[in-house]
Amino acid sequence: MKNFVKISVSIALPTMVGFAVNYAYQLVDAWWVAQLGPGAPTAIIIAGAVFSLLMSINEIIGISTIPLFTQAFGKKDKEKTGYVIFHGILLKAVLGFIFSFLFLFLINNFLYIYTDNAEITAMVKEYGNYIFVSLFLIMPFATIQTALRTIGEANKTMIISIISTLFNLILDPILIFGVGEKATISLDYFSNGSFRLLGEGSQSLFGIISIPSLGIKGAAIATILTQFLGLITASIFLLKNREKIKVFQFKFLKFDKNLIIKMLTIGIPAGAIAFIFNFEQNFVTSIAANYGVAISDGFGIASRIRGIMFMSTFGLSIGASIAAGQYIGRGEFNHIRKEMKNLILVVVGLLSILCIPIFIFSPFIMRLFSQNVETVHSGTVFLRFFSIIPYLIAICMMFESVFTAAGKNLPRLFATSLIVLGFEFPIMFISHYYFNLPYWGIGAIMVGTGIIYIITDYILFSTKMWEVNPN
Repeated sequence: MKNFVKISVSIALPTMVGFAVNYAYQLVDAWWVAQLGPGAPTAIIIAGAVFSLLMSINEIIGISTIPLFTQAFGKKDKEKTGYVIFHGILLKAVLGFIFSFLFLFLINNFLYIYTDNAEITAMVKEYGNYIFVSLFLIMPFATIQTALRTIGEANKTMIISIISTLFNLILDPILIFGVGEKATISLDYFSNGSFRLLGEGSQSLFGIISIPSLGIKGAAIATILTQFLGLITASIFLLKNREKIKVFQFKFLKFDKNLIIKMLTIGIPAGAIAFIFNFEQNFVTSIAANYGVAISDGFGIASRIRGIMFMSTFGLSIGASIAAGQYIGRGEFNHIRKEMKNLILVVVGLLSILCIPIFIFSPFIMRLFSQNVETVHSGTVFLRFFSIIPYLIAICMMFESVFTAAGKNLPRLFATSLIVLGFEFPIMFISHYYFNLPYWGIGAIMVGTGIIYIITDYILFSTKMWEVNPN
C-alpha cells in the first residue's frame, strides 16, 4: 500500500494540472481584454468577483459529491454510483439556472458597491449581461468533472481542459477585436506595417469571412462557447466511461428527498466557507477599485494570475482529502499525523515550480498585459504578494483536508468565520477608511491573515476532532 504522501500526490498532480490549465483561459481573457484599454481589466475582475460569490454555492453540492460518489464507487455499486452522479449533475444544473439570473440582477443593480466610475460600470454590465449564461454551464460541468475523477478518469479532465483552453485562445481575440471589413476596434499589437491580423483594417479570415468587433462582450461570448464545448465533451466522456457506469437514465429522474438532505448536510458548512472566501474577494476588490483605474487594473490583472496559483492549491487539496479519507476509513490517524509534515514539504516544493518564477518575473508578466507604468508597478506589487499567499493557503488546506475527509466541516467554518470576519475585514476596513491604507497594504494584510490561519488550522489538526470511527 502506498503511503499517505504518495497517494495524495498521485491523485493531486493530474487534478492540479487540469485545474490550472482549465483556469488558463481566464488569463487569456484577461490578456485580450487588457488590450481594450484602461478600465477593462477592472470591469472583468468586478464581474468575476460577483460570479465567484455565487459560484461559492457550488461548494454546497460540490464538496458533498466527493464522498458520495467515492463511497458508492468504492463499494463497486455501479447502479448507485450512476444514480448519485446523475442527481449531483441535475441539482447543480437547477442551481446554475437560478443563480445565473441572480447574477444578472446583481450586476445590473448593485455595482455601486464596487465603483462609481460610469465607464467601468458600463463595461461590467456589457460583460455581465452575457457571461451570466456561464453559471448555467459551469456548475453541472464541474460535477461531471468530479465524477470522471472519482471513477478513475482524471486524465480525461485534463484533455478537456487543454482542448477548451486552445479553443478559447483562438476564439477570444477574434470575437473581441473582429477581423475583416466589419472589425471596428483597432489593435496595434498584432500588425506588421499595413498588414493587420485582428481588429480594424485586418484581413478577412480565409479571404471571405468578416467578423464584427464585439469588445468586452466578445470575451464573455468566447467563454460561454468554450464552456459549452467543455460540457459536451465531458458529458460524452462520462457517457462512454470505461467502467460502464450508466449515469443518464430516465428512471433516475425523480425527487430523492433523502439524497438531497444528505448532500446539503455535508455541503452547507463547506459552502458557507466558500461563500466567506468569495465575499472576502468581493470586499477586497471593492477596496482596490477605490485607488484609481490604473491601480485597480493592476489588481485585476494580478488577481487573474493569482487564480491559476489558487487552482493549483485546490487540486493539491483534493488529492490530500481523498487520501486522508482512505486512511481515516481504516482508523490510521497516527499515520496521517506522522506524514502530514512530509506532505506539506512536497506541496510547497510543487507550488514553488509555479510561484517562484511568477514572483521573480512579475514586472515582465505585468507588461504583457499592460503598458501603463502605474498599472504595471501596482500589479507587480500585488502579484508578488499573491505569489506568497498560495503557500499559506496550501498549508492550511493540507491541515483542513482531514476535516473534509472526515465530513466534519464545522470546525473549518468556525475558524474561517473568526479569522476572515473577525480579523481581516475589520483591519482592512479601518486601515483603508480611517488611516489611508496604501494599496500595497491590501496584500500585506492578506499575508498576515494567512499566517494566523495556519496557526489556527494547525491547532485544530492537533486535536482529535477529525478522528471518527471507521464504518
